[in-house]
Amino acid sequence: MYVGFDASQYSDDTSLAFVFPYEQDGRQMYHIYQHSFIPTSRTQQSINIKENQDGIPYREEEKRGLRRFRTQWVVTLIILTCTTGC
Repeated sequence: MYVGFDASQYSDDTSLAFVFPYEQDGRQMYHIYQHSFIPTSRTQQSINIKENQDGIPYREEEKRGLRRFRTQWVVTLIILTCTTGC
C-alpha cells in the first residue's frame, strides 16, 4: 500500500490518496482511493466562486457521482481501478 498527502498552503486543495497494488490475471493493477478537501473559507463559503477560481466544475462532478459536498468543505471521493499505464 502507498499513501500520498498534499497539504494546502492558502486556499488550494488538500488531498490524501491510498494506492493498493494487486495482481489480476497476471497483470499488475491498482485500486486508488483519493479524498480532497476543498476549502471555501477564502471564497465567502461560495462553491461558485471556488469553481471559477479553480476552473473545476465541482457541482457538475457531484452530479456525475465523483464528489460529495459537506458544510464549509467540499469532500471528494474518487475510486479508480487502473492498470500499470494509468
